[in-house]
Amino acid sequence: MRWDRIRSMSQSFPKITEQMILDRVGERSFARGKRYFENGAIFDARRTGMTLKALCQGSMPSPYRVEVTFFQEGIASANCTCPVGAGGYCKHVAALLLTWLYEPEKFRESPPLAQRLRALDKDALIKLIERMVEHSPDLESAVEMWIPALTGEKAIDAELLRARVRRIIEHIPYEWGASYAAAAELGEMVKEGKMLEEAGRWWEAAQFYGVIAEEVLNSYEELYEEEGEFLNVVVECEEGLVRSLAELRDPGQRQAVIRRLYELWEWDVLQGGYGVGDWAYLALEEELTPEEHAMVAEWAQEALEEEKAKESESYLSRWRLQAYGRLIIALLWDSLDDEAFLQLCRETGLQANVVVKLVEMGRVDEARREAVSLTNRELLHVAQRIDEVLGQRQLARELLLTRADSTKDTQIVDQLLVWAREEGDTDMAFRLAQRRFEMQPDLESYKVWREIGRERGDWESVRGEILRHLQQKEMWHLLVEIFLDEKAYDDAVAAFRSWRQSSWGNIHFMVRVADALADARPQAALEIYAEAVEQWVAQRKRPSYAEAARLLKRIRDILIRHGEAQVWEELIAAFRQRYKRLPALQDELNKAGL
Repeated sequence: MRWDRIRSMSQSFPKITEQMILDRVGERSFARGKRYFENGAIFDARRTGMTLKALCQGSMPSPYRVEVTFFQEGIASANCTCPVGAGGYCKHVAALLLTWLYEPEKFRESPPLAQRLRALDKDALIKLIERMVEHSPDLESAVEMWIPALTGEKAIDAELLRARVRRIIEHIPYEWGASYAAAAELGEMVKEGKMLEEAGRWWEAAQFYGVIAEEVLNSYEELYEEEGEFLNVVVECEEGLVRSLAELRDPGQRQAVIRRLYELWEWDVLQGGYGVGDWAYLALEEELTPEEHAMVAEWAQEALEEEKAKESESYLSRWRLQAYGRLIIALLWDSLDDEAFLQLCRETGLQANVVVKLVEMGRVDEARREAVSLTNRELLHVAQRIDEVLGQRQLARELLLTRADSTKDTQIVDQLLVWAREEGDTDMAFRLAQRRFEMQPDLESYKVWREIGRERGDWESVRGEILRHLQQKEMWHLLVEIFLDEKAYDDAVAAFRSWRQSSWGNIHFMVRVADALADARPQAALEIYAEAVEQWVAQRKRPSYAEAARLLKRIRDILIRHGEAQVWEELIAAFRQRYKRLPALQDELNKAGL
């Protein structure tokens, strides 16, 4: 009966394979996870619904908590409390999945925790919590904070909460992975805020999220993080603040939360834009009343004046001015008249907005003059807006054409080329394609030019001129790519030999050429493969030996396909003899079956 139960457990989950696990976590994590699985590192394994949970004994004294949730098509989500476990791509997740694949009997069925707790009476719950606090004394401060907050006895004890956050931040050891562990602990704290949300205590939830975010940001300059793990905690708090604001109705409470969101956004602006304030910006723009919009606009205007008073010409200062300007415009969009809009944009360096607004107002000549100062990127964005929003493509084209001959930015030429082709202006498209090729002579530019030339009907004469020019410039690499694309294999071989005489090495290019020639010109491909093999071996590294073995297999396949099996046997025997003093190479040849 037990094995029948295990079989039904497995069948309710989507079938997984080693390859699926490998594809998810990658080769390195898979290999290490397999060792963990073989060594029995997974324990306390359980299944709740479509979720697998377990502990995994890693390199630290305390085991990591590992969790994988499935849906019918495969893995929906995964996570691990190890330093690199976010998203579930680590070796511990691999070990959990391998354990489920090969030893599903280790997983006991476990109802959801909430369901089990509801089955306990009050006395049993009290005893359980007491035992948990005895086991983890740090829980006592959390319990002391949450009981009055959830019962409405009093608000969140901000100082107690700050102390919890500081304890985590101020005791991060100087070792790899410690920042991830501390951020994960803070992340678990943030999840506690959901209890307040579920209880409908939105003001307390906002206070809770605000204090955590404030403490992290106040300490941010002293924190070391690998890849934004502490800022991710702040973003989670920011999202909680946004949810709380949407539920609050008391004007005073709303103002306090709005101020907190504004300060999060402004911190990000002052730092140069980490992306922390994105949710706050959206909430300030979309979730406020007109009166609240005006209030925040006053805060931003004050900060704008302070930044202007610095009279700094630094990039960061200009960026801050633009950020304040964008926010004020978003907040006062319905009340700003055109002249006030233009003045604000000019004060904050939003010159692109000035040009678009002038066009919208019919002041086209003035817009042309203002557009001269735009960067290429700004000009492209302005032209696209004038075309798509205002429907004035001719003007948009004129603005871009002022840069087309002088710029090195292919995006401007690309946009003009798209418009020319949409309108069927083949001559203009041809000139623009030529300009793009001159700016960036590569295969893709050539193919666009060729397609338009064929539409015009005069491509062959143009092609000859292009090829002669490339030969004069000794652009053999590009010529090889062009000839291969056009299946002019003999010309490709000749161009490759010229390239080989004038440059050393790029093994990857050599292999690409050989691959392209393998069927049509096998002898040339064999010669190129052979040279690439020698270059890999010359690097005297095991990974390079593996690459050499991979190419030798291609040589073998070509020779056997053309009835030259004996030639192959002689070749590989001579190769092994020549490099008999390279045991790592010999090992890679054995692995490859050579």
